[in-house]
Parts: sequence; structure tokens; C-alpha cells
Amino acid sequence: MADSSSEAPTRPDKALLTLPTRLGLLAVLIAIAIIATQGEPSGTRRLAVIGAVVLGIMLDPGRGVRRARENAEAVIVAIILALVIRHYTLEAFEIPTGSMAPGLNGVHVDTSCPNCTTVDSVGLSVDQHTNQPNDLTFHEGFLFEGPCKQCSHEIIGNARQKGGEVHCPHCDNTVRQDPSHYRQTRYTTKGVRCHLCSHDYQAFFEISDILPGHKILVDKSAYEVGDPERWDVIVFKFNRQRNYIKRLVGLPGESILVRHGDIEIDGSITRKPRDVQEEMWFPVHDSHNGEAELESAPWQAYPAGEFDADPSDEDVRLFNALDGVSRMRYVREIRNYYSYNGQKSI
Repeated sequence: MADSSSEAPTRPDKALLTLPTRLGLLAVLIAIAIIATQGEPSGTRRLAVIGAVVLGIMLDPGRGVRRARENAEAVIVAIILALVIRHYTLEAFEIPTGSMAPGLNGVHVDTSCPNCTTVDSVGLSVDQHTNQPNDLTFHEGFLFEGPCKQCSHEIIGNARQKGGEVHCPHCDNTVRQDPSHYRQTRYTTKGVRCHLCSHDYQAFFEISDILPGHKILVDKSAYEVGDPERWDVIVFKFNRQRNYIKRLVGLPGESILVRHGDIEIDGSITRKPRDVQEEMWFPVHDSHNGEAELESAPWQAYPAGEFDADPSDEDVRLFNALDGVSRMRYVREIRNYYSYNGQKSI
């Protein structure tokens, strides 16, 4: 008589992650490993390593020595690939100074103009070894952020004590503001001139407001098959301690002279190509931005007959008036100035 009992078939383990998911996680793992090998602060590197280990476990979430070994191998392979990519192909660099601002900023803070609400980026001087600001003195005190009691404009100001007097630039009054909008902190101030409306104001900021320089991703193999070209953005070491990111102007054997803002190469003025210029333009005024009348109006209207300028001039605009045609002229001085330098002319 045949034995009718039989052993139940072994149930295969269920795949917790599909192959496409694991490949996607491996790509993320490699990206994290690249971050871990960059010259970032130690805390960022530790976080990246922890994330890499966690993702490595997710790639094969099983138990046992074999699976742990496979996960470790995945992490090691990802780090090796990241090191190879960083050394031979791509590497991220942080802009150390503001010499290429406002396109590429170094260490800076962003402030808002009280007149036109434009965001102005202001550069900070940093130590060449630590890349930390070295010209700031922070004070213990109170900052007020909220509406002015007199005119209801949003303002930022400082006070010696909570509920102390704060000056409002809009109504030009110094009054005690709502105590609920004060906070005790360490702060510093910096003079700023808005790059759009030319309004001078004092910016208040804390240590947490300091932003690092912009970062760029550099193709390290670009010049393996060709030579650097004029106006390329390049990375090089100047004093063996710090990377510099600059735009290439002079080539070997050339004589460079900067005269009245013009670049002369071997005696001839040289202009940036059109595509480079298009990337570097920034506005000096935008009539779409509303202003709080802290500066004189940029445009003045003249009734017909009282303005003898040629209407074909670029600074004259015609508009319809109730009693005929009038003209407008842009009367605000256009200054060769931008906010990144604070209150220092360029």
C-alpha cells in the first residue's frame, strides 16, 4: 500500500525588493557615497556614511552572515565607484569668494530691501583656511520682526530689551513695538545698497542666516582631449590650500591689460561672446517691483509743452493723459553698483 502522506513543498522566500527597485537604491547609494567622499563638514560625511549603510541593508534585507557580507560588499563597491568618479570624472566644488558674483556667490547672506522687497545677496569675507566669516562681530540682544505699530509695514529692527524701541524706516518713527514679535539672539548688521532701487539700509542677520558658497559640478576629463578656451570657467589651486573657481581670460604667451573696465589682450579690446554675456546680465531697475517710497520716484511725468526732450530718446516714454499726451523720463541715477559688495562701490 502506497504511503499517501507527502511533505508540503518548501515555500520560496518572497522577494522584498524587485530588481528595478534595488538598482534604483544602488544608484542612490553611489550618490550618497560621492557626498561622503567630498570635502564637506565631518557631520555631513558621517550622515552620508550612515545613509549608505542603511541603503546597503535595504538592497538585501535578509538575515545571516551571508547577507550581511553581501550588503557590506555593496557599500564597499559603491564607495570605490564614487572615489573613481570623483578622481577621474566629476567633482563638486564650492565657490570660495564673491569675485564671480552675482552669478556665482561665495559665502553670503540674503536680505530683503525694505523699499522694493528685492532679495539682495551680500558677500562675507572669509578665512582662506577655514572658509568661515572673519570680519563679523555678533552682539547679544533682541531682534524685532513684524508689523510697525504706526504704519503696519513689515520691518526688522534691533532693541536692547524685549519691547524696546525699534526704528521704522517707512514712517521714520522709533516706537515700542508688539512684545510678541521680539526674540533674544546673537546678531550682527551690515550696510547694504539694493541693486534695483539703490536704497541704502542696514541688514540684520544671525549666524544661522549665513549661506555657503554656490557649488558647481566640474568635469575633470574635459581637457583630456582639448585645451582650455578663453572664457571657460575653470578650477585650480592657487596656494595649494584652496581651490579657486575663475573665468579664464588670458592664454599662454598673451599680455593682459584691464583699462577702464575693458580687457585688452595684446593691445586689442576683447569682449565676452554673446552667449556668455547673456548669462551674466542682471537688471539695474524693474518697474514691475512696487516701492514703498523710501526713495524718490524713478519716473517723472511732464505735461505736453513743458518737456522739450526728444521723444525718441531711450529714457523718454510717452503715455496718454486726460488732457492730451504727456511724457515720462527716468530720473533716478543709474549707479554702477550691486548689492553683493555691501555699501562699497565697484
